[in-house]
Amino acid sequence: MTDQTAELTLADLDYINDAYRSRDVDAVVDTFTDDAVFMISRGADSWGTKFEGKDEIRKLFEKRFTSKRNMRWEHQGKWICGDRVVLQFIVVATLDNGEEIRLHGCDLMQMRGNKVAVKDTYWKSHEPPL
Repeated sequence: MTDQTAELTLADLDYINDAYRSRDVDAVVDTFTDDAVFMISRGADSWGTKFEGKDEIRKLFEKRFTSKRNMRWEHQGKWICGDRVVLQFIVVATLDNGEEIRLHGCDLMQMRGNKVAVKDTYWKSHEPPL
């Protein structure tokens, strides 16, 4: 997965999913472009929290994989439409208080070739409905 001009395939999405399943920070970071933007659903801003560039993304996953040792993604579906991708998943992890979570989520991604240029992640929550 190195050619940023190649047409995106479902095999490329499998490569991305496998990187997360492996919990290998280098493999995950390799799925992003050098100038990638990754937005997680939590944070004070309307977009959550934004991580820009591979260095910031690396730090996020080093922390995430260390603090949530059993965090995993059960992938449910994947779609490609031009340079846009949707990955549907269930994230499973044990929180610091010992509670296990199973949350449905999705990634909305803009690709550059077969690398992630923008990743916007959404998870359901266990908060009371509005």
